[in-house]
Amino acid sequence: MNLQPFETYLSINVGKKTTNNYVNQMKGFFLHVPEFNQESVNNYLSSKVNAWSAGSMNAFFKAVKWYMKFTKVVVELPKTKKVERKPRAYLQEKEIDEILIQVPVIFQDGQKVKLVLELLFNSGLRPKELYTLKRDNINLIDGKIVLSNTKTKSSRTVFIPEDLANDIKNYFNTEPEKNNAFNLGEQSISYYCRMISQYMNIKINPYKWRHNFAHDYLKRSGNDIVALSKLLGHTSIETTQIYSDIDEQELQERYKKAFKNKRRK
Repeated sequence: MNLQPFETYLSINVGKKTTNNYVNQMKGFFLHVPEFNQESVNNYLSSKVNAWSAGSMNAFFKAVKWYMKFTKVVVELPKTKKVERKPRAYLQEKEIDEILIQVPVIFQDGQKVKLVLELLFNSGLRPKELYTLKRDNINLIDGKIVLSNTKTKSSRTVFIPEDLANDIKNYFNTEPEKNNAFNLGEQSISYYCRMISQYMNIKINPYKWRHNFAHDYLKRSGNDIVALSKLLGHTSIETTQIYSDIDEQELQERYKKAFKNKRRK
């Protein structure tokens, strides 16, 4: 089955990663069945019912829905299965501080790397949003960043602290904009995280900074999950709720703070 036209169709409507995922899903499908119709879909799903997790099944359903749009061939699919979301892992504040202290030691352009990581941690930006960010999108006077090229195809505003805005301004004065605001390549943040992980023997990835922003914001804002959802650019509050999980140590700290002045009469 030639899926090149389907791949071209997807590339116009969704991102590169999603395109590859959906094409691979349909490649797997056509390895087992000769054509796309109700019977073949039913047979394929029957063969996978005990092998796939709920997440794998739902991923296939998404690919099929796009393939139906492309071919105009409609089939009925079972209801998507509920996937239990796991709590996001996050770093303690002292671990973030240690990383930022070590950055100038690890990288030759340590000032730039430190600013990029601080921006991710303080704004909740997705890595891709930072790659496409232009300096015209950044208002350093008001501490705002206006995003238009987002994952959800809608615009949103994020904020940055005053001291970080001043540091970014100083950096911009030393390096003109070329490809994007910080002149990053598409793998720059992945490279930064990989080097930090190796140097400091910790697990960190590009999205860890966004997860830590979410956790830190909830902690400082009294669990204002509605505002966090807007800052992160989520279309559903249920997506944001995954960040509301806290570990036992923090739970104990909140308990002590809540009952600090309470005495039994």
